[in-house]
Amino acid sequence: MFEYGKFAQIEDILGNKIELWEPFDDNYRKMVEKEIEDFKLEKFEEN
Repeated sequence: MFEYGKFAQIEDILGNKIELWEPFDDNYRKMVEKEIEDFKLEKFEEN
């Protein structure tokens, strides 16, 4: 378990790896909002 969600890794009968993720809503929202703000700042600094 991580601060932004729960993860699981499984493998099917053919050996393909599958990753599952269940985000924690509040922490995930904060993480995405920060990434959006960082992206906006990068674009602003380029111009």
